[in-house]
Amino acid sequence: MSLANRPDVNQAIRATAGWRTGPQGSAAPTAGANDSYEVTGSGTRWVAVAFTGTFEDIRFELNSAATATDFPLLPATHIVFEAVDGDTLNFWNTSGGQISVYCLELS
Repeated sequence: MSLANRPDVNQAIRATAGWRTGPQGSAAPTAGANDSYEVTGSGTRWVAVAFTGTFEDIRFELNSAATATDFPLLPATHIVFEAVDGDTLNFWNTSGGQISVYCLELS
């Protein structure tokens, strides 16, 4: 079955219809440390975030440094945050391994 005929792909396409992509970047928190991504697009309303690496969870905080006790983001392919220009997404790496956090601004 081609991707164009898959119901889940069609649903994803409809769900993102009208979204425009903006600036993108990444963060790479090392083991037991915080790293951040600052939203820079003037029309940004959301930030799609994807994770790579081996980890049990990543901790998240908006507009202040993340710590080991903040909200956990469990391993997933992606998550979308509501955020605007000037917001800072902070990620804390609870694992011993290297992780990368990729961010794509949407409006």
